[in-house]
Amino acid sequence: MGTLRVVHLRLRDGPDECELGIDYQASDLAWVAAGRSRIDRDTVDDLIQQVEARRARMTEGQELGQALYDALLGNDATRIVWREAESAAEDEPVRLCLSADESDLQHQLDLVATPWDGLYDGRNHLWLGSRRGVLYRMPWRPENTCRPGPELRVLVVHTTPLDAERPFEERVPPLKALDTKALRDELDELAEQTCKRLRWREADAQIDDLTLVLSDFRPDVVHFVGHSLAGTDDDPRPVLVFVDGAGRATCVTPSQLGQCFHSADWYPRLVVLTSCRSAQFAVELLREGNPVVVGCRYKVNDREAKRLDSAIYRALARGAAIDQAVAEGRRAVIDSPEAWCPADWMGPFVATSLDPRAPLVLYDVQADAPEPEAPRPVGVRREAKARRGGTLAAVLAIAGLLMAVAGAWLLLGHEEVPPGMVLVPATDAFTYGCQDPAALEAAVHEIEARAQERWRHTIQQAREQGQEVTEEAEEEEIAILTHNLWVMANQYANLPSGSKAMAPFLIDSHEVSNAEWAEYLAAEVSAPVPMDWGSRSCPQGRESEPVGGITFAAAQAYAQWRGKRLPTTDEWEYAAAGGRATLFPWGNSPDPALANVRESWGVDAVPRPRPVTWGEPYTFGLYNMSGNVSEWTVGAEGEPALCGGDYQESMVSALVFRRTTMAPGSQWPEVGFRCAADPPGRQSKIMAGALLLVGLILAALGVSWFRAGAS
Repeated sequence: MGTLRVVHLRLRDGPDECELGIDYQASDLAWVAAGRSRIDRDTVDDLIQQVEARRARMTEGQELGQALYDALLGNDATRIVWREAESAAEDEPVRLCLSADESDLQHQLDLVATPWDGLYDGRNHLWLGSRRGVLYRMPWRPENTCRPGPELRVLVVHTTPLDAERPFEERVPPLKALDTKALRDELDELAEQTCKRLRWREADAQIDDLTLVLSDFRPDVVHFVGHSLAGTDDDPRPVLVFVDGAGRATCVTPSQLGQCFHSADWYPRLVVLTSCRSAQFAVELLREGNPVVVGCRYKVNDREAKRLDSAIYRALARGAAIDQAVAEGRRAVIDSPEAWCPADWMGPFVATSLDPRAPLVLYDVQADAPEPEAPRPVGVRREAKARRGGTLAAVLAIAGLLMAVAGAWLLLGHEEVPPGMVLVPATDAFTYGCQDPAALEAAVHEIEARAQERWRHTIQQAREQGQEVTEEAEEEEIAILTHNLWVMANQYANLPSGSKAMAPFLIDSHEVSNAEWAEYLAAEVSAPVPMDWGSRSCPQGRESEPVGGITFAAAQAYAQWRGKRLPTTDEWEYAAAGGRATLFPWGNSPDPALANVRESWGVDAVPRPRPVTWGEPYTFGLYNMSGNVSEWTVGAEGEPALCGGDYQESMVSALVFRRTTMAPGSQWPEVGFRCAADPPGRQSKIMAGALLLVGLILAALGVSWFRAGAS
């Protein structure tokens, strides 16, 4: 996982005052430039009540997230701490760790009651909890560690009682049946395609049977899918709803479940509670000795819980840390077109009693690597060394001859565009930004109509499957969806616009593919593995797809290895627009058949990347300049920025002038890149002559070495 930067937020004097510090892992916690700020508790509590009651929508969610962000970074000192962590981390992970000043149980419950996972940076339009890991640190002693292992074992515990319509205890309300099929299918797919060492089982929620399964299977993750009840004034104990031997509902407290783990002599490294309002249970379960627990503050939406669980397990199977996996789950929910209830992504949280500087990785992806070859006998090694010497001499001679030929070719002025690249001509009047607001408005209206049609189809399917969706709820969701599209369009329309001159440049005709990245991995041992590969081998069948999950720094390193660079945002927009002032590479009409975006897929289909040379090339002979994957570019101040839409985003993101700033260490499967380069100048005769001279020298040395070896 590399060097981990941990930013600490400590609540002091109750939940209304906080203090910030930074930890550099190499030493003990140091409160560098620590500062205090206060929380507007009345405003925050009112917004939390709206979120908990599922009355809040995007606007209220952003308001709550911004209020917490201002409380955290509301003064110069705390702002310095955060910026120092972000800038020092570069492409390494940054984790936000929260802890209470007091160690009693009530202070820990107050700590998790505030959804710090929902921090919203309104200036950059970023939900920080979907980009950075967030941990709630508890002051108790764990009975297990969280070190990565060679296998990932998951136990799914189904906790719906058989008599759900006839409650066994007065405290247990009527409960609906819960379906674990989506989770089972996701684990099966991961075990078959991505994580060959993933093993999983399913068990009924009977306390005696669970003890036996824990002792036998010894899972890394125990995932409870069912119902939980928070404590009340009459009975303050939180409970999970289990079943007894007769299949009747019964309540299990954290201490009883902890005793179950103790009896089995096995505490799983992670417990996941996919159940409504399980925060109190999660905190008390940590006190029983469990090292890491994922709980939920609010009521769970079944549809978004499936999306969250899927993203979490895909990240864990890649070797991601637990808190980063949950952050990716939040992003999957936020990016869902149907999910604009903040409770769906502000609810989940990660609490731990481990050192927050620990990696918190469950699965060691390197365990899949082949065993190293056994050492060969000395005589064999000598013969091999001699053969390698002759081979290297021949290679050196051939390389020198090729360099000499290339130098002579350049001296004669026969310069060609490198294979796989196109030459974008110079212009004195490149128009950037939105030049035609009326055309943009018409395009967004068309995108809006398609989005509403897709959403109504989804609602109709839900009704056909027996779900109750009122007309008021349908219209409210459509209004939210429409609002989000226009907010995004207005954001891009208000980017700077104007006209400027552009020098000629070279740019790749297509995005960097998985196969091309595999060549880089084979040549460079230190090259990073894309986040969705799982190992250093390219996933079978995906060679022609664009590589994704690459940080800005990794993309720059690849480009340098190829003798290229990343394009600037101006170069990218000029190339995408084909030198014209249009909304999309092909014109002003938002045609989803011409770009791989969310609207390009059927309502029931799962969007995914297409081959890098999919479709017809746009102007200048470029593929997929709008859609497939968003692409890293270099901003005017050298900052990382994304251009172009991707297969998970709306057609609005495919606008050629769309630019989005990103943290340097960000990496997501739908973010890739293509390379650019400066064109060779005919005036570079000196360099060409040097190339010719060096080539002749290398060829002569190679021939001499080969002759010496032969003799």
